[in-house]
Amino acid sequence: LNNYLFVHIRRGDFSKVDAFKDLNYEDEVWLKSIKKICYEKKISKVVIFSDSILSKFFVSSLESKGLEVILPEINYEKTNFLKLFFTYLYRGSFILCNSSSLVLSIAFLKHENIFLPSKENGYEEVLLDKAHNTYPTSLNWN
Repeated sequence: LNNYLFVHIRRGDFSKVDAFKDLNYEDEVWLKSIKKICYEKKISKVVIFSDSILSKFFVSSLESKGLEVILPEINYEKTNFLKLFFTYLYRGSFILCNSSSLVLSIAFLKHENIFLPSKENGYEEVLLDKAHNTYPTSLNWN
Protein backbone atom coordinates (compact mmCIF):
# COMPACT_ATOMS: atom_id res chain seq x y z
CA LEU A 1 0.00 0.00 0.00
CA ASN A 2 2.70 2.50 0.99
CA ASN A 3 5.43 0.85 -1.05
CA TYR A 4 6.54 3.70 -3.30
CA LEU A 5 9.44 5.98 -4.10
CA PHE A 6 8.84 9.61 -3.09
CA VAL A 7 10.61 11.99 -5.48
CA HIS A 8 11.06 15.73 -4.99
CA ILE A 9 12.46 17.45 -8.07
CA ARG A 10 13.34 20.95 -7.01
CA ARG A 11 14.46 23.25 -9.80
CA GLY A 12 12.94 26.72 -9.40
CA ASP A 13 15.41 28.67 -7.31
CA PHE A 14 18.15 26.10 -7.95
CA SER A 15 18.24 27.15 -11.59
CA LYS A 16 18.65 30.82 -10.64
CA VAL A 17 21.38 30.54 -7.99
CA ASP A 18 24.90 29.70 -9.19
CA ALA A 19 25.78 28.00 -5.89
CA PHE A 20 23.06 25.40 -6.55
CA LYS A 21 23.71 24.72 -10.24
CA ASP A 22 25.35 21.36 -9.46
CA LEU A 23 22.14 20.23 -7.75
CA ASN A 24 19.89 21.10 -10.70
CA TYR A 25 19.86 17.79 -12.58
CA GLU A 26 18.65 17.22 -16.12
CA ASP A 27 15.65 14.96 -16.75
CA GLU A 28 17.91 12.12 -17.92
CA VAL A 29 19.70 12.02 -14.55
CA TRP A 30 16.41 11.98 -12.64
CA LEU A 31 15.02 9.24 -14.88
CA LYS A 32 18.13 7.10 -14.51
CA SER A 33 18.02 7.52 -10.72
CA ILE A 34 14.31 6.75 -10.41
CA LYS A 35 14.51 3.68 -12.65
CA LYS A 36 17.58 2.28 -10.89
CA ILE A 37 16.14 2.72 -7.39
CA CYS A 38 12.80 1.21 -8.40
CA TYR A 39 14.49 -1.76 -10.05
CA GLU A 40 16.89 -2.45 -7.18
CA LYS A 41 14.33 -1.89 -4.41
CA LYS A 42 11.50 -3.65 -6.28
CA ILE A 43 9.27 -0.59 -6.26
CA SER A 44 6.55 -0.18 -8.90
CA LYS A 45 5.03 3.14 -7.82
CA VAL A 46 6.55 6.64 -7.88
CA VAL A 47 5.07 9.78 -6.31
CA ILE A 48 6.61 12.93 -7.77
CA PHE A 49 6.44 16.48 -6.46
CA SER A 50 8.18 19.19 -8.45
CA ASP A 51 8.25 22.95 -8.62
CA SER A 52 8.47 22.71 -12.42
CA ILE A 53 6.22 21.07 -14.99
CA LEU A 54 7.37 17.60 -15.95
CA SER A 55 7.27 16.74 -19.64
CA LYS A 56 5.03 14.03 -21.05
CA PHE A 57 8.21 12.24 -22.13
CA PHE A 58 9.42 12.19 -18.51
CA VAL A 59 6.26 10.52 -17.24
CA SER A 60 5.87 8.15 -20.21
CA SER A 61 9.51 7.08 -19.88
CA LEU A 62 8.76 5.85 -16.36
CA GLU A 63 5.42 4.31 -17.30
CA SER A 64 7.05 2.42 -20.19
CA LYS A 65 9.15 0.63 -17.56
CA GLY A 66 5.98 -0.54 -15.81
CA LEU A 67 6.04 2.14 -13.11
CA GLU A 68 2.86 3.76 -11.83
CA VAL A 69 3.47 7.52 -11.70
CA ILE A 70 1.48 9.66 -9.29
CA LEU A 71 1.65 13.44 -9.68
CA PRO A 72 -0.49 14.81 -6.83
CA GLU A 73 -2.85 17.50 -8.02
CA ILE A 74 -2.12 20.64 -6.07
CA ASN A 75 -4.89 23.20 -6.07
CA TYR A 76 -3.43 25.84 -3.77
CA GLU A 77 -6.87 27.25 -2.99
CA LYS A 78 -8.29 23.90 -1.83
CA THR A 79 -5.24 21.83 -0.88
CA ASN A 80 -2.97 22.16 2.10
CA PHE A 81 0.30 21.64 0.18
CA LEU A 82 2.42 21.01 3.26
CA LYS A 83 0.02 18.37 4.61
CA LEU A 84 -0.13 16.59 1.23
CA PHE A 85 3.66 16.76 0.78
CA PHE A 86 4.33 15.59 4.34
CA THR A 87 1.88 12.68 4.11
CA TYR A 88 3.31 11.32 0.86
CA LEU A 89 6.90 11.78 1.99
CA TYR A 90 6.35 10.24 5.42
CA ARG A 91 4.51 7.19 4.08
CA GLY A 92 6.91 6.48 1.22
CA SER A 93 9.33 3.56 1.36
CA PHE A 94 12.23 5.49 -0.16
CA ILE A 95 13.05 9.14 -0.89
CA LEU A 96 14.91 10.70 -3.81
CA CYS A 97 15.60 14.44 -3.74
CA ASN A 98 18.19 17.08 -4.54
CA SER A 99 19.13 19.11 -1.50
CA SER A 100 15.66 19.95 -0.28
CA SER A 101 15.77 21.14 3.32
CA LEU A 102 12.01 20.47 3.55
CA VAL A 103 12.48 16.83 2.51
CA LEU A 104 15.45 16.33 4.80
CA SER A 105 13.58 17.80 7.77
CA ILE A 106 10.60 15.50 7.32
CA ALA A 107 12.70 12.47 6.38
CA PHE A 108 14.52 12.62 9.72
CA LEU A 109 11.23 11.69 11.44
CA LYS A 110 10.99 8.20 9.90
CA HIS A 111 13.70 7.37 7.41
CA GLU A 112 17.27 6.29 8.02
CA ASN A 113 18.49 7.33 4.59
CA ILE A 114 17.64 9.19 1.42
CA PHE A 115 18.85 8.93 -2.16
CA LEU A 116 20.39 11.68 -4.23
CA PRO A 117 20.52 11.67 -8.03
CA SER A 118 23.97 10.84 -9.40
CA LYS A 119 25.20 11.42 -12.93
CA GLU A 120 27.77 8.64 -12.56
CA ASN A 121 26.06 5.91 -10.52
CA GLY A 122 22.32 6.52 -10.89
CA TYR A 123 22.01 7.46 -7.25
CA GLU A 124 23.93 8.02 -4.06
CA GLU A 125 22.62 6.81 -0.72
CA VAL A 126 23.04 9.16 2.23
CA LEU A 127 22.52 8.12 5.84
CA LEU A 128 20.58 10.91 7.50
CA ASP A 129 22.57 10.83 10.73
CA LYS A 130 25.66 11.65 8.64
CA ALA A 131 23.98 13.88 6.06
CA HIS A 132 25.68 17.05 7.25
CA ASN A 133 29.06 15.49 6.40
CA THR A 134 28.24 13.68 3.17
CA TYR A 135 25.71 15.83 1.34
CA PRO A 136 27.25 17.14 -1.89
CA THR A 137 27.03 20.87 -2.22
CA SER A 138 28.95 23.71 -3.75
CA LEU A 139 28.50 25.67 -0.53
CA ASN A 140 30.72 25.33 2.50
CA TRP A 141 28.36 24.50 5.38
CA ASN A 142 31.10 23.91 7.98
